[in-house]
Amino acid sequence: FESTCQPPDQHHNTFHRIEECLMTCFNEPMNFPRLKKTDVLLVLLSTLPIFKPLLNPKFFWSHENAYFLWRLASFHQNVVDGAVFCRWFPDFARGLGLPFLEFYPVLPLYISELFRCAGFPVIPSVKLGIVVITFFAALGGYLLGRDIWGRRGGVITSVLISYAPYKMVNLYVRGDINEIMAMASLPWALWIIWRQLAPENNRPVSVPAILIFSIPCLSHYPSCVIQYPVIVLWILSLCPAAERRWQFLFRNFLSLATAMAVTSTFWLSAFMSRHLVQMEGMTQGFADYSKHFIAPFQWVSFYWNYGASVRGP
Repeated sequence: FESTCQPPDQHHNTFHRIEECLMTCFNEPMNFPRLKKTDVLLVLLSTLPIFKPLLNPKFFWSHENAYFLWRLASFHQNVVDGAVFCRWFPDFARGLGLPFLEFYPVLPLYISELFRCAGFPVIPSVKLGIVVITFFAALGGYLLGRDIWGRRGGVITSVLISYAPYKMVNLYVRGDINEIMAMASLPWALWIIWRQLAPENNRPVSVPAILIFSIPCLSHYPSCVIQYPVIVLWILSLCPAAERRWQFLFRNFLSLATAMAVTSTFWLSAFMSRHLVQMEGMTQGFADYSKHFIAPFQWVSFYWNYGASVRGP
């Protein structure tokens, strides 16, 4: 970024200059507002009922079963051995090893690994990671709703996002923690773009936007196909409200492109290596997505169960 720091003089030491540059890069573009402690407390308290199944000392059942636990255990062993940015799980495939992280995003594993390194066992580490992701999504929903509809609207938006049916199904039925992490970043992405409507946000790129835009690629590749078009549509829909429209478009699309470039070491590597694995089973037979669309008469069906999806009529 082009430096906006004042020329050094005898009263500015190196530390102060670095601090000034960091504050300029991270705080100025977003014009971060102050959070009301009571609102944040209310948002956090509203998510507590979600965690009731996590109070059981055992791990909850889901379609993923204990797979995430096994991944965290193997991931932690790699970290202990010094392979912090690992791609290989040596104990998978019955001891033959598996390049699992070559194709599977790692951000949720890093979140749970923080608690694992702090001394927590595997199961509590995964559960604490879920708590962090849930709070992250709730706070993002609050910020987005507050800026659009006010403080009360922020709390309501946070609750709606926290208890969204598909999110709860992802957590306690499918057990897809990676997709939950990707979903948690969407309200943050929409809020960051909304904040950049302010005329004082005139830097070429937004570092917070780059960080948030990177989360889907680091969490769940299929979610990128859904969330990035939504982000693009949000940018285009807000463009008429911006005072400097071309600058608004350039800044956001450049931030999005930078996020894609920064995370390309993961998604591009997986894309270029796809011919080395058997992917046909993920799109054929039972896994063919076209066989799982629901019929119109099922739109109002109250039948519910916890099994896998079945073929439509």
